[in-house]
Formats: sequence, structure tokens, C-alpha cells
Amino acid sequence: MNFKDLLFPLSLALLATWGLQRFFFPQQPVSETELVADRSFVAPTCVQVAEPLDFDIDFSDAVAKRPTEITEIQLPYGVVRFTNDGAVIHYSAYRRILAGKETIIETAVPSASKGAFLVAFHGIGSTPFYYNLKEKKDDIVHTQQEGDKKVTRVVYEADTPLVHVIKEFSLFHDSFVIDLKLTIQPKTAEGVRPRIFFPAPVTTDESINGAVKAVVSSHGGTVEKKALTELVRFGKEYPSLFGLEDLYFLNTLFKDAQKFSQRAYYKTEGLSAQAVLQSSLIKEKKTWNLSFYCGPKELKSLSKVDSRLEGVLEYGWFAPLSKLLLSVLNFFYGIFKSYGFAIIAVTILVRLLMLPFTLKGETNRRKNVDAQKKLAYIEQKYKHDPDMLARERAEYTRKYVLPGLLGTIPLLLQIPIFIGLQRVLSHAIELYKAPFLWIPDLSASDPYYILPAIVALGMIFQLAGTGDPRQRVANMLIAIIIGAFTASLSAGLTLFISVSTLLGIAQTALQKEFKL
Repeated sequence: MNFKDLLFPLSLALLATWGLQRFFFPQQPVSETELVADRSFVAPTCVQVAEPLDFDIDFSDAVAKRPTEITEIQLPYGVVRFTNDGAVIHYSAYRRILAGKETIIETAVPSASKGAFLVAFHGIGSTPFYYNLKEKKDDIVHTQQEGDKKVTRVVYEADTPLVHVIKEFSLFHDSFVIDLKLTIQPKTAEGVRPRIFFPAPVTTDESINGAVKAVVSSHGGTVEKKALTELVRFGKEYPSLFGLEDLYFLNTLFKDAQKFSQRAYYKTEGLSAQAVLQSSLIKEKKTWNLSFYCGPKELKSLSKVDSRLEGVLEYGWFAPLSKLLLSVLNFFYGIFKSYGFAIIAVTILVRLLMLPFTLKGETNRRKNVDAQKKLAYIEQKYKHDPDMLARERAEYTRKYVLPGLLGTIPLLLQIPIFIGLQRVLSHAIELYKAPFLWIPDLSASDPYYILPAIVALGMIFQLAGTGDPRQRVANMLIAIIIGAFTASLSAGLTLFISVSTLLGIAQTALQKEFKL
């Protein structure tokens, strides 16, 4: 099939894409009430222009020596450890069961940062370091939408000549939500301006280092992502969503009922970063309630907490298809208890659903080949009569050649399916550390390049009998290039491509055998 054969269906696909965007995904106008919330800013570099970003932390009592106390919370999905040094979460780990074995993924470690949810104040000796653990208990909270929910509460308290601080954490057992109830009571007439620091997820896996990005909300309520290089002086005013992610985990503020965060910005630290939420100046006692999502980028967990968080998965226009494919993948995982076999099952299912279209497409392709031969005959027959040649060619093309372009419909149908699966399989937490046969991690590339080799050899076999000898050489080069390209993809996605290629070879052989 040459470029001219593809031009019509590709143009049709682009037109359909534009139509979907124009009529089903229109841009939402910004209302007047949104002009403050989620507005971006770039901080100035000097105080004379406006207030610069505040990153300084100076502890009032860090010189004193006192034993560090660790408070560990066992949750259904993992473990969280608090320390009284700053009353912060300094360790967290996510627990998964894969192939019948328990896998622990650390998402925060003591050496990575000063901990999550450190509360700091501006000025020398202004930030309390030592907190007293006042309470730790399991409790039940009632919600209108989901009824009773089990939580573990941890309450810390600190007192300095400048300020009195109470931090009450509520860790939910059925979701990756951490609520922070923060009470600040200033003790001086000048008042205080508290800041909350929380870091990006920090895993101990070297393979995902450098993948940290900022996650912020836009005026229209969608999720935006920014690379670390864009965060030097970037910030938001009264953000409704503000946080950091890596490939598989997310730490973000998603609810700020009392508008603690007058502005929010980032502190970059090499390949990682911290988010900083800064309140307005307060001169009297005040309490805020903030909610954070700190957990895996897993569709069911994200959508349960806040539908906006689904945007971090970057499914885009293909979100409905990607969600459907992910549900099917998890369904087969429930049967086989292996994501490798689940991907194979999804591939077979997709090929079966596409079978009527591919059979029809092959029939139309054969008709188009015959039509091209007939056109060549017409051109030879009327080569000395240009007017007759033009009439005969136009008439024959109208009747027989254009219908042959229907053979490209299976290609068009496979494009959104492939893109949907690519969005699901490339960075799916479900595949992280999931083993399959010789592959230790389906989210990483095939360490032995077996799957890319299968893709290349399969495509060479498929294209070996097509075209003239020069075309066969070009086809082999294309197959090798595609095989090399798949070597950089996740093993899960490459497994789908390789199995689909092998099924295509089998289908072609059966069609020839039974003349379908």
C-alpha cells in the first residue's frame, strides 16, 4: 500500500479527531470567579519589586538534644512512620501482592528530605523542631457519600515563644488520603505566616529517578504538568490542586476548604522537588483543614478520591477507551494472577474483535490489487488516445478503486486501540515490578531484547513475500527499525505488539489455507 492509498483514510481520521475536539471537548471559558483561584505567577527576584519566594527554615530548638520518637502506623496498603522531629512523615511504603509474593515499594525515606508536612515560619529561630505526641488512636469518621470510614489519628503539639502549633493527621484506611488539621496561634503582635512543605514521591528504584514533575490545576479544572526546569519561580495563587509526581506515585493537595494556600510554589532539589504552601499573615488563632492524596497513580484509587486526579494518567481523548482496556486487563489478571498472561489475553481479545474488519479489509485489498492490474491494462490499451484513457480511468476508479480503500479501515480502528493500550501499559502502576517469565518488571524494557526480536522477525516474515526485491529490502529495514524502537518501550507494551504480530502471521496463514 503506497502513500496515496493512505491519504484518504488518514485525512478522514484527522477530520474526525478535529470534530471530536470541536464538539465534544470544547474549551471552557474562564469565569470571573476563577480569576484568583489557580492563577499562575512567576515570582520576582528581588524584594523591591514584590515579595520573593520563601524557602528558609530556621529551627528554634534544633540545638537541644532529645531522643527521636518514631510512631508507626500499619495500614491495609502499607506503612507510614511519623517522627516527633518536626512532626512529619519521614518514611512510607506501599505494599503490593504480585505473582503471589509481597512487594514493598518505598515512597519516602528519611534521607530524602526533611519529611512530609513540615510547618515552617519566617525568621531566625522561628520554626519548632521538637513536637510532643499528644494522641494516637483509631477512629471512625462519617461521610455523607461513603458512610463510615476507618481512620488513624495522630496529633502533635509544639510550643515556642513565637507560636503554638497543633498538627492533627488523619490517615484513611480505605484510600490514600491524608487529612491535616492545622491550628496556629501566634504569640506576637507581628503575627506569623506559616508554610507547609511536602516532597515529591521518592522511591528507592534508580530506574525512575529524574521522572519527577509538578502537578497543578488550571483555570478550567484540568490537570497540568510541568518539568522541574520550569519551576524555578513558578507558582499558583489559591491552588485547588498542587503537588508532585513521579512515574508511578503522586503527592498532592486536592482540597483546601479554608484557603490556607494563599500562594504555592516549588523548591527544586536536583532531580526532585518540594511543594510549598504558604498562607496569608495571621495575627490570631486559626485552624485549617487540608486534604492530600499520597499514593499510587492507580485509576480506581485516584477516581475514588477526586475525579480531577485521573488527569495525571494522561489518557487524554482516549480516556474512555483506556479505562475500558484497563478494566479488561485487570479482569484477566484476576483470572490468571499474572499481568503478562493478562496482556496476552487482551491482545487475543482485541484481535478477535478486529477479525471481521481484517477479513473484510483483506478482501478489499485483493480487489484493489486486481483493480490496479486492470488500470494498468487500460493505460496500456488507450496509451495512444489520451481523452479515452482519461474517461476510462476515471470511470473505473470511481467504480472499483475507491471501495478498495476500505481495506485501510482495520488500520484506522487499530490506531486508537494501540494508543489507548500504550497510555495504559507505558506507565501503569499495575505493571510496576510485575514479573513474567524471563522479564522481572513489565513496566521496564525487556532486559534480553527477546520481545523486540520477535517483533522484528515477525514483521520480516509478514512482509517477505510482498513487493519486488527492492521493496522487500526496504520492508526488512522497516521491520528492523520498528523492532529496535520497541526495545525502548515497556515490556508490557512490547509484549502486546509481539503477540499481536504473531497472531497476524497465524491469521494470514489461515486465510491462505482456507481462502478467506
